Amino acid sequence: MAQTRDILNNACAKVTYTPNIIGREKGSTYLRRLLKEVPWQPEVARGRKVGRKVCAFGDTGLSYRYAKGVKKGLPWTPLIEELKALVEDATNEKFNFVLLNLYETGKDGIGYHPDDTRDSGPNTTVASFTLGAERDFLLKPYSAEAAQKGYKETKKVRLAHCSLLCMKGNTQQHYVHCLPPRPKEMEARVNLTFRQLLKSK
Repeated sequence: MAQTRDILNNACAKVTYTPNIIGREKGSTYLRRLLKEVPWQPEVARGRKVGRKVCAFGDTGLSYRYAKGVKKGLPWTPLIEELKALVEDATNEKFNFVLLNLYETGKDGIGYHPDDTRDSGPNTTVASFTLGAERDFLLKPYSAEAAQKGYKETKKVRLAHCSLLCMKGNTQQHYVHCLPPRPKEMEARVNLTFRQLLKSK
């Protein structure tokens, strides 16, 4: 496994990137299986389909709320549990939910947003595992606190096939991220964002 490096390490964000946590051939096998086995559904915003497909898996009763609605986790499948174990081993963290995004070509992307913390609380880890086409990932500060501390720089990371990006601690309170379209890219990309959601009391 390649060495993990810091992308951000300041008072408002902790983000790390590992170029490959598994071999490319094994990753390609996972990608083919995900494209075939996951019950993908079009993402819908304000009654209109947007340019990606989604699915979610998680522990019993867990759902994730975000700008485009609510995703209820389907029961874990052997394939998704295998990938969860792989990411947990790479991060030394435990996760109870995963949101999957399918970008069928580079025309699909997503604008700047934080990963909502209503269902996860502050100071949790979001582990983003990429399979397929390499895409740019941008991070920029947006909170008043980040501005007061002088954090202005936008960071760009090229998310490679089989790579893992982890956003830790209070990153979501202070930074937003996006995946810009890359129209010339014709290959598919699947992104699995493993999360630590709060369980209902």
